[in-house]
Amino acid sequence: MNIQITGRHFNISEQLQNHITNRVKSLDKFYNKITDVNVVVDKIDEGLRRVDITTNILNKTLRASSIEENMSKAIDSTIDKMKGQLKKENSKLKEKRSTETI
Repeated sequence: MNIQITGRHFNISEQLQNHITNRVKSLDKFYNKITDVNVVVDKIDEGLRRVDITTNILNKTLRASSIEENMSKAIDSTIDKMKGQLKKENSKLKEKRSTETI
């Protein structure tokens, strides 16, 4: 899995990069054919943070984003949204496989 982290309007600390990398690697549990993950962390205003995650899987691109007051909350919220999308894609794939064998 190729992970790219980009910061807009501020420099990302190494600690934040490690936190994001660890959280993104946890997505592999929900869908094991993730090829690329692009994370964009943005400081919108003085009090708002935005995180966008774009994930490439097989022939699809999934996106999730959230805006929160705290960077950790924004990261966690976006990861949770992406987990839901990956679970849904995984269940579709399993359902398709089960109907093909019948």
